[in-house]
Amino acid sequence: MTTPATLPKLLQIEPTNACNFNCEMCLHGSSEKAPATYFSLKNYERLARDVFPELDSLILYGFGEPLMHPDIITMLKIARANLRPEATIKVTSNGSLLSTEITDTILNNSLIDFLNISYDKPPGESNIFPGHHSDSGKVLYNLEYILKHPKRSRIKIGIETVVMRSNIEALPELVDQFGKREVDSILVSHVFPYHAQLETEMLYTLMSAEAWEVFETIGDIDAQDWFGITRTEGDSCDPVSGITPQQKLLLEKARSDGITLNYTLSQAVKKRAPEFKNTQIIFDQAACNAQRYGMQLDLPPLFGSLKKRACPYIQAQATVIRSDGAVVPCFKNLYPHSAYFNGRTRAYTPHVFGSLAQMSFTDIWNSAQYQQFRADMYDMNKNIAWCGDCSFSLYYCYFSEEAPHDCMLNEPFCADCPFSLNLTRCVL
Repeated sequence: MTTPATLPKLLQIEPTNACNFNCEMCLHGSSEKAPATYFSLKNYERLARDVFPELDSLILYGFGEPLMHPDIITMLKIARANLRPEATIKVTSNGSLLSTEITDTILNNSLIDFLNISYDKPPGESNIFPGHHSDSGKVLYNLEYILKHPKRSRIKIGIETVVMRSNIEALPELVDQFGKREVDSILVSHVFPYHAQLETEMLYTLMSAEAWEVFETIGDIDAQDWFGITRTEGDSCDPVSGITPQQKLLLEKARSDGITLNYTLSQAVKKRAPEFKNTQIIFDQAACNAQRYGMQLDLPPLFGSLKKRACPYIQAQATVIRSDGAVVPCFKNLYPHSAYFNGRTRAYTPHVFGSLAQMSFTDIWNSAQYQQFRADMYDMNKNIAWCGDCSFSLYYCYFSEEAPHDCMLNEPFCADCPFSLNLTRCVL
């Protein structure tokens, strides 16, 4: 008996990988460019007929600027005609191409339900900033036009911003800036380290909240005691341990709870404690500003919870189709890139489950390989390794740096994904 074919609840389509910006925190500004591709209208119409009627949400964005697709308005109209009335259309844009004509067409025809504008430039700052290299005045002008439009109520407007050491101090002011404009929401994400310089911009750590809480609770332990290097006092030949009975109980409980403790990493993280405290203070100030305007502010944690570890795409029953028609499991798998965590480097190759050029989307989604991947990912802590607390995370590890799979032989490699801990954010 064959398993009935299913379809995702959320489909993300990348209209194009071309972009008119070159942001350093984005893959566009951090790697070799892939040739510009534009999603085939023929494939799009086929999806609209076969897939769109089953969706709860359609998302149009990827690593490129969606409005650079020459048929983007046609794509939006096709989506609206084929989606169920209660299904939503979401678009993320840098805002620079939202001309008054395009905005009028979108709002007059109710073509977008949620529009996210990527904006990371601190208010009043010069163009010398590792964020959007653009005319921010133009983006703000376009945004103002939407927010003051007679049919503004037809669309939810959100800001997506990436916080780094370079701009974190300006976050409360940025919230205030958009709160005054009556933006509906702001989604804050940490930076993904696509290149080595961005690792120094990170305001978070991959050590889990559970592991850090253990280290905070047990207090100081000398390295020689932690690693079991015995020492003697005076003329005694008996080994002396500096670990108290209470500390020993806490360590034993942590290990019985399945919490991996990386002592060396904890010492590095401990040095950053003042920075984490300052970041939290700034987050709290930003939250107060958002509350004053009645605006939703979604802030990331500084330590992700391992208990809550989950792939946003798996939880949302979602997938991504690249602008060239390749079907990949998530945003992070769109294009080749590198990641720099804890001083080590890993090169990622996109995991493609199939291409619309050779197979139907339904056959790709229901392939044995993709079904097995989704089944494994539903319980990440059981099936997928986690590098963040691993004792090898500060040292060379074949699996984390070179192997196509993790140390539990899972492929693609998802064992150090900050999206799974909600540190870097998926806009779904």
